[in-house]
Amino acid sequence: MKLIDTNVLISFWDASEPEHLWAEDVLSLAVAEGMACVSAVTVAELCSFAGSSSQDVIAELGAMRIELLDVPVAASVLCGDAYRKYLGMFLSRPTLLHNAISAFKFPVQ
Repeated sequence: MKLIDTNVLISFWDASEPEHLWAEDVLSLAVAEGMACVSAVTVAELCSFAGSSSQDVIAELGAMRIELLDVPVAASVLCGDAYRKYLGMFLSRPTLLHNAISAFKFPVQ
């Protein structure tokens, strides 16, 4: 199973994105292996964009053979770890968002 992030899909659909070719490769391989899926959060983010209906988003993901998952909260830790690794691999310099996330201190319970 390969959980596809919203940004990968956006880069895939927008040929002007700098990561477009990379997104094509990643998504094509995941779909070919029958392992591409998106979480409920990604579906919500895609449905929030102006210019497309929620039904169109769901239909497009289905046509692309991308499975819709309801990922449990416990998986969020793994997703966060994977995103941190992604940032380390692809960002030569931290972004404003990355700095904000890094500075945030989660309350200890």
